[in-house]
Order: sequence, then structure tokens, then C-alpha cells
Amino acid sequence: MSKGKKKRPPFFWTIVVLSIFALFSIATALFFYFTQQQFVGKALKAKGRIIHYEKQRKVYRPVLTFVTQQKDTVTFTASLGKPDTTSIPKGKELDLLYLPDNPKIVKVNDFWQLWFQPFVIAGFGTGPLLFILFLRWILVPKNQARNTEQEV
Repeated sequence: MSKGKKKRPPFFWTIVVLSIFALFSIATALFFYFTQQQFVGKALKAKGRIIHYEKQRKVYRPVLTFVTQQKDTVTFTASLGKPDTTSIPKGKELDLLYLPDNPKIVKVNDFWQLWFQPFVIAGFGTGPLLFILFLRWILVPKNQARNTEQEV
């Protein structure tokens, strides 16, 4: 090894790049989380009835109709669907949240319907980082890791 060059610990650049990616994804997930929390704080509750299903690729998304407090009837398609229509039968009532100023913005009042997006975004960024850190912890013996860190 040349005298002027210091040896980096194993996975150094991978950990740096994945850390930046994880920070970006956590910041994005927090943005979506607080946006969703703001929506839930402003939204009004309503009961909606599934009138039919709309097939989108391999998923059936329920189409619901509900009546606002101003007695307007709104029809919308849920953002998340199911692989089959038997899990939630047609005609079933679901709890909904909608914005009173804009009743076209509607979400099903369900944990996964509301919080799926922030969890996926956070996991998408932190998962690879945790995997690489786990590999480094398992694959690099403790004494080799200490020796390389002392050299740096």
C-alpha cells in the first residue's frame, strides 16, 4: 500500500451512498406523513357504500359513493385495491374521510389506506442501508474492522 493513501473500511462508499439515500427517503416519508396527518385533521367523516369494482391490472379497486354534509353525492375510486372482490363485498359500507372544501378528495378511513405511502417510502430507503450494515457486521470480523478504522 502506498504511504499517502489511507485504506477505507469495508463497504465505506456503499454505506455513505445508502445513508444519503436513506436520509432523503426518510425526509420524503416525513413530508407525506405530515401531509396525511394534516388531511386527517381537516377531514370530515362519512359512510360510503361500494357500488362496484374497477379492475386495474391485477388489482380490483373499489368504487364508492357517499353523501357529504351538504347533501351532495360523490363517487370516487379508492387508491388501494385488493387482488379479489370477495374480501370486501359489493354493497358494504366503509368509513371515509373527505375534505369539506373539496369533497372529491376522499380517502378510506383505514390504517393501510392512510399510512401505506409513508411506510413504504421510509422502508424503501432505510431497508438497503440496514441490509448493508448487517452484512458489514456479519461478514467483516471485529478485529479487521478495528484495524481498518485505526488506520483511517
